[in-house]
Amino acid sequence: MPVSSPAHFPQSFFSPQRLSFPVIPKFSLLFSFLSPSSSHIAVEPCPPEEQTRGWWFSEQEADVFSALKEPTVCRGLEEALGTVAQALSQLGPFDGLLGFSQGAALAAVVCALGQAGDPRFPLPRFIILVSGFCPRGLGLKESILLGPLSLPSLHVFGDTDRVIPSEESVQLASRFTGAITVTHSGGHFIPAAVPQRQAYLKFLDQFAE
Repeated sequence: MPVSSPAHFPQSFFSPQRLSFPVIPKFSLLFSFLSPSSSHIAVEPCPPEEQTRGWWFSEQEADVFSALKEPTVCRGLEEALGTVAQALSQLGPFDGLLGFSQGAALAAVVCALGQAGDPRFPLPRFIILVSGFCPRGLGLKESILLGPLSLPSLHVFGDTDRVIPSEESVQLASRFTGAITVTHSGGHFIPAAVPQRQAYLKFLDQFAE
């Protein structure tokens, strides 16, 4: 399962890690983590390992991104899609995709392109999107709005998320047929408390072999 996130990775890398769920022995998941190499500009200087990173940027001259504004450009998007395509080709096939924040938007675009017939992006069996949103600009949103996405999806978001408001995640979930949503009382993070863990396992159980 490729895991896509824009935050807190020092460089682009493909790092396989095996994660097991001891409460359900039949689960043994191999994750391949993808991270972008460019970083958002920081208001205050910080060490490279603490800099947040983005798959693409919404200004031509600055490495900044806003999920809530119509961008003038989507700089780096094609490179991001190429990185994902390379991972799918070299490390796949994968049962599922998991994306957080901008990575969730990218994962949704990848699946929309795959459903539309792009050979670079074979459709997974499922997708999990955390704090996701419908991307804006240069036909990105249109690729998702062309038609409902048919693969099973789990959408996780926080009621008090100030980075990606919950209504943005609800809008993205509405583009998936039979979408399952899981909410939590927190903000912009991947929740791992018992209720969310149970929801993850219940969703994944249908794909266990």
